[in-house]
Parts: sequence; C-alpha cells; structure tokens
Amino acid sequence: MLSAVNTFESALGSSLTAAALYDSSSYTAAQLNVYKTDWSNLPPGAINFSRPGITLSQLTTASQISAFNALAQVALSSAGYTDFQGVLAADDYLGYTQNANGYGADLYHVAFVGTPTQTGLWTLMFGGHHMAFNITFDQGCAYPTPHHIGVEPRTSFTANNATSYNYYTSATYKVLATKASAMLAIFTNLSSTELSSAFLSGQTFNDILIGPVEANTGSYSNVTTKFNAIAASSNRGVLVSSLSSSEQALVTAAIQQYINDYDSATATRLLSDYEAGYGSTYVAWANSSGTFSSSGPDVATSGTYVRIDGPRVWIEIAIQNGIVIQGQTHYHMMFRDKTYDYYNELGT
Repeated sequence: MLSAVNTFESALGSSLTAAALYDSSSYTAAQLNVYKTDWSNLPPGAINFSRPGITLSQLTTASQISAFNALAQVALSSAGYTDFQGVLAADDYLGYTQNANGYGADLYHVAFVGTPTQTGLWTLMFGGHHMAFNITFDQGCAYPTPHHIGVEPRTSFTANNATSYNYYTSATYKVLATKASAMLAIFTNLSSTELSSAFLSGQTFNDILIGPVEANTGSYSNVTTKFNAIAASSNRGVLVSSLSSSEQALVTAAIQQYINDYDSATATRLLSDYEAGYGSTYVAWANSSGTFSSSGPDVATSGTYVRIDGPRVWIEIAIQNGIVIQGQTHYHMMFRDKTYDYYNELGT
C-alpha cells in the first residue's frame, strides 16, 4: 500500500501532495476527525462543505492518472475496483450523456487523512457523488468502513468518454447489480412466514437510514443515536440464526459482496466476526406503503428497502426514484461496522 501511496505522491509533486495530504503533525486529532467525516452521497453542489483532498480534474499528466489508478487498485480488490470504475463511469454518463450539471468523474476526490506509514494510523478517502471509500489503516491492517456506494442509472448504460476513459474502460456497464441481487436473494428465498417476520411493518424509507449523518462533525454521536434507536425497536426483522443453513448462506453471500471489495485478509477477518454474531443479527425489509406484501422487495419500485443488522455489521440498500433519469429507480447502499467505523477513532 505504501509503495502505491509514495508513487502517487511522487507523480503529484509537492504542491498537489500538500493539497491531498492532511499530515498528522500539522492537524490536531479533532481536526483530522472532521476531515474523515467529510463525505456524502450527494454531488458537490448539494453539500455545504468541501470534500477533502484533490479532485481527479487536477490530475493532468499520464503519470498522475496512472499512479492514481494503481493506488485505487491496490487499496481495493478486483471486485471493489470494478465498482469504483463503474460509479465513475455512471457519473460521467449523467454529466455528459444526460447533460446534467454538477456530475462527472473529474469531480471525485482523493485524500490522505493522517500521515501514511506502515505502523501508524491514517485514512485513505476516495469520494464523490455515490461514492465514499473510507479505509483506515493501523499497523498496516485495513478497516474499510463507513463505505457508501450508489449508482444512477440502475440499468445498463454505455460509458461516455468525457474523461478520455482515463479512469474506466469503454464498455457497457450495469453497476452494483450483483450486490443488489445478493441482498434480494435473502428475501426471495425466505418462507412466507419468515418474509412476513422480516418486514418492518409501518416503517417506510426514502433513503438509507444511516448515511452520512455524521458529515462534517468529526463525531460519531449521530450514528450512535441511530443505532441505539434501532436496538431499542420492537421490530428489527428476523434473526439470521433462526434461518435454515441454506438461508444463512445467502446472508453470508450478501455480506461477502461488500467485504470482498477489499483485500482477502480483511474480508476473511470481517466475515469471521460477522458470522459469529448471527445469533444477534437480523435481516429486514420494507416497502413504500409500510404494509406487508407477499411479493417482497422489488428494486424497480421506489421505497424498497433491505438491510442486514448485526452486532457489528450493518448493510442497507434503499431504492429511490431517479434524480437525473426519470422513470427509473437507482441504488443507495451503505456498509458500516458498528465497532470499527473509522477504526473507532471518533471518540464514541
């Protein structure tokens, strides 16, 4: 990882490196924590703070672009990098094929919060509309949450060459479809009784429940408040431990869709911890009416909501109407670790 960081910083030069790096010796821990929480699911024109670091538009040489892509490939697994490229391609599609202002891959950011070292504590951030990779490293070990990802359009689209295919290839994309399919498979394979038990009756969701609620605060308190309210709820869904082994395997497969965006050691460590908590892990879903329907969740319908809620793991998907592309839904997804978001560095 450090080799890729060093190569990227060398390609950037001193001025751009200074803009991308929030050095531990130059900022207090409280200041660094605020930068760590400066992420959002919204495009830059819709937030009241600036994402940290530099934008892809500032990468103007072939060596800078190549070093950035190499950094992303090292930080993420092959699956994670595929999602990363797909989200960038989708935002260029919105900005340049659909001609929507305020969208485009060149508006995405990269930042180092804290000083990258092999043994120290620091965070790598890739962020923009529909993307927040927040990977904290300590002693060379990765803690990859909170992680937000989303995409519009939900269906297939052909990449636009607005950024000269610098960050993704010329292709037809259908981004995040496997993540959504894996989550929905949990519910389509439940019995009718289990599907009813998993339904969050009377609850509706117009977005992910625990998105960037801590944005620009440097504090985890808003997130903790949300999780505490859920823990106190009388209906959290159906317990995973009550499901059959084949049904539990589908929960595991859905979790793997998110943890496998990172290196295999990190994914293996997280999966072991999350599976150990199945006795207190719930799967739940909702629809736009708040009234149970035996048809279950549907990604083509706005207001559809699904989640996995464990002692540590939190994965949720909310289905919204299109913002740019009318008449079609799109995904917002959130992966959190209730214990190790930000490596538990926000003082909770």
